[in-house]
Amino acid sequence: MRTDTTVEPSSIHRRHAETVFLTDVQPDGADGFVAGAVLPDEHFYYSAHTAAANRRLDPMLVLEACRQAHNYLAHTYFGVEADAAFILNSFSLRVAPDAYTRLPPTGPGLLTMTLPKPAPQLLGRRTRGLGLSFDLAISGTPIGSSRMTVGYLSAAAYRALRTRHRAGPLISSDDLPPLDRTGGVDPLLVGRTHPADVVLADLTGNRARLLVPVEHTGLFDHPLDHIPGTLLIEAARQLATALHRSPCATIMTGMNATFHAFAELDEPVELTFDSPAVNACQAGTPVATVEISLLPVR
Repeated sequence: MRTDTTVEPSSIHRRHAETVFLTDVQPDGADGFVAGAVLPDEHFYYSAHTAAANRRLDPMLVLEACRQAHNYLAHTYFGVEADAAFILNSFSLRVAPDAYTRLPPTGPGLLTMTLPKPAPQLLGRRTRGLGLSFDLAISGTPIGSSRMTVGYLSAAAYRALRTRHRAGPLISSDDLPPLDRTGGVDPLLVGRTHPADVVLADLTGNRARLLVPVEHTGLFDHPLDHIPGTLLIEAARQLATALHRSPCATIMTGMNATFHAFAELDEPVELTFDSPAVNACQAGTPVATVEISLLPVR
């Protein structure tokens, strides 16, 4: 398995090299797979945290590595068409609070993802969905696990699905102007160091409005016609962090997300924290539920 270079960005639906972490995915000889991902010691987005543990190893980076492994696996080993649409149904993650201590003192680390035999959903001979489990390790030491379920649609079927209930044409994130950050919360309140990474506005009690920074490479690496699931997860983490007693020292140790509907780019999304879950609603319709586990780490 390659560990010295990352895969071609287009093979995992990426556009910018600095957002690619996957190095390889190979069969393990027992109907499963093993994958690797580089964990950079510095990154413009994933290292920009107030908590030292998050600066060293952001759980959202681990989640992104699993997502990239899935994309590569689906196309390379399960024959999912290059132009197929990926529909994320659920995503979960558990990471040990001290996982960052397994990284080398300096320089990048390597995340190893071991995948037991996947559970494909077939339509005839075509793969129309995958359920994947990931056992995660750094330097041979287990640090956690992840699971995701994804469905696939042909390009034509996806267009029909996405336009069925819309009055107008689909909007692309590339066509929207940079985000108006009016009402954005203080970065320190959500454990961030840069205002550009804040995705919450108008925080009142346990509610906030989602900010959708279409110009942010870490969140919108390529054109999308909807709000990505990873942005909703990050927003849930930020809202739970903002309401925690130690936001600047808090890390996420667990997450369980279920996606109910597409979140449109042209409608506001309201987030409500009802411990331990954050509910995301758009025009009165639930679009996602994200359960968050947090822990203050010195």
